[in-house]
Amino acid sequence: MLKSRSHIYVLFLCHLTIEKLLKAFLVEFASCQIPPRIHILLKLAKRAGILREIPEQFKPLLAELTSLQEKTRYAREPNASPSSYTREYAIQYMKRTEALRKWLKHRLASANSLAGS
Repeated sequence: MLKSRSHIYVLFLCHLTIEKLLKAFLVEFASCQIPPRIHILLKLAKRAGILREIPEQFKPLLAELTSLQEKTRYAREPNASPSSYTREYAIQYMKRTEALRKWLKHRLASANSLAGS
């Protein structure tokens, strides 16, 4: 997507990546068979019971991705993304999202191994 200059979709997928992981926590550990149809990452983390555990460095990212998601999820003209969605902007969010993704996956794996013991 970076190569095709679809920076708006890169941002959308950053949000979606974190949203799906948080919903995995809800299903695995919060007795939630069907995750709620919400996209607010801080609210999902709180419902999943892990908001307090998430390192402070990642909490602003949750809020930022939530703010971006409506603009990116419901973009009317995909090829007319705002000029602020540059390649560098998208890469910055990809790197931050990847760090949070790794933390969440590690936490999910750790919780699963404890639950299986």
